[in-house]
Amino acid sequence: MIGGVNWIRPRRWTRGAALATLAAACTPSSAPVWVLSQPRELGLRLDLRAPGPYSDDLDPNDPASPSEFLPGDTVEVTPLVAGPDGPIAPGDLQALWFLCDDAASCLLRGDRLEDAPACDDEPLAGPQRPCLLGGQPTASWIVGEPPPPMMIAPGDDVADAAIDVATSWPFVGMIASPPDGPGAEACRQALDRRTSLEDCLLAERSIPLGPLSAVADVLGPLGYDVDFSESLGPLLQRPRNHNPEVEVFNVTIAGESTTVRSAETIAVPPGSEVRVSWIPSADDVESFDIMLPEAPMPSTVTESLGGRWYVSEEVEGYTALDDGWTLELVAPRRGQTHLHLLLRDDRGSETSGWLILESSAS
Repeated sequence: MIGGVNWIRPRRWTRGAALATLAAACTPSSAPVWVLSQPRELGLRLDLRAPGPYSDDLDPNDPASPSEFLPGDTVEVTPLVAGPDGPIAPGDLQALWFLCDDAASCLLRGDRLEDAPACDDEPLAGPQRPCLLGGQPTASWIVGEPPPPMMIAPGDDVADAAIDVATSWPFVGMIASPPDGPGAEACRQALDRRTSLEDCLLAERSIPLGPLSAVADVLGPLGYDVDFSESLGPLLQRPRNHNPEVEVFNVTIAGESTTVRSAETIAVPPGSEVRVSWIPSADDVESFDIMLPEAPMPSTVTESLGGRWYVSEEVEGYTALDDGWTLELVAPRRGQTHLHLLLRDDRGSETSGWLILESSAS
């Protein structure tokens, strides 16, 4: 619930728990979950690379990258991967990408991915069986067109067809190998055979359609009933979602604060108390007004963002605060320690940033 409004969401947008179970061998059981003792998939970032015919109202000068999509939009998916030595660039991975519908996981639904055909002109909700998007570092494709309403709700019952289309989001899945791993094809074979996935990376997520008002504008001329119930009115007023960015941190060392940009290296005295906080910009935390049924005036809804911190080694005093925006720890005695923040908003956008703490005697 956000601002008193219950947002309708698709059935699932991530299969992280199931994937983590399969890939459990990748993380030593004795290490805390926040320790990056070896390469790990943190998330998948979505970006609009080319607007389609229904997104022609986007401001080309707006630096914020949309993370909701309409038919005809070109979507790019970028893996967010990090290890003990810092971020791993997508180009350093060997990856295989798959697209499917949201009826079940692309990677865990039981289909042999070896038999997946190449993706072609796939439907809006994604194909019923996984198709291969390719083996490039990032995945991209053009969001498909919606089917005729009678294919969604045969007969005369088309009242719910628009909602079914608007909430049946396609899924994208990645199987990848880090630079020193067994290779993407070996990881795919291991997944097909349900054998050990050690040193393999797996991630998948849904591709959100939106905003709902624009989806309704697409579906209406096709014959869909888009006269949504009053309870969905607030959703129609919600603007298109955008990716937040992790660009600036506030770092406090032994009580003294400074502002640094993501990817910088900060010198810290060994054993000192360190507090690192993400500083959002005005564009990162989106707010908008909605009119609730029978309300005398609009209500302001502010987007919720949460973070998860990862560290390249086990450290003393690890404590995540304030929805994950802030991390407290004790600086290690020597060497470099990488801190990674995975940031996610309440509509599923994911992005990341990082810092390096370098412990050295003054």
